[in-house]
Amino acid sequence: GEKQAYVDEQRMRKLGVSISVSQLLPDALLFDGGPAGLFWVVEAVHTDGPITETRKVELVKWAAAQRIPAGQLAFLTAFESRNAAPARRRLKDLAVGTFAWFRDEPGNELRWDAIEGSAPLATVSTLHPRAD
Repeated sequence: GEKQAYVDEQRMRKLGVSISVSQLLPDALLFDGGPAGLFWVVEAVHTDGPITETRKVELVKWAAAQRIPAGQLAFLTAFESRNAAPARRRLKDLAVGTFAWFRDEPGNELRWDAIEGSAPLATVSTLHPRAD
């Protein structure tokens, strides 16, 4: 059906946000009107399409063009289940600093963050060589 409903257009205009349905289009854009004024960019994965590093960069650029500061963005990839093939195949592609949510576990979310001061795996393996 409609990629953008009329009601959504009115609300987005009040927030100063414009979406071109022929260009970048997240599955959903939610606004949390709390003190931080957080915009949640949501991608729903049925067969493909999580928020990867590349997709996140594209969405941050779009937000900047809308005058939405990066600090007001949150990213969520929604999956059917942790046990479903799309999640098993695509969780490895999630961008750092994003969340994942699973429809069959609605009270939980997964946050994917880098651990400060951690070394990449290649470095770790050279620091601790196996004794063969």
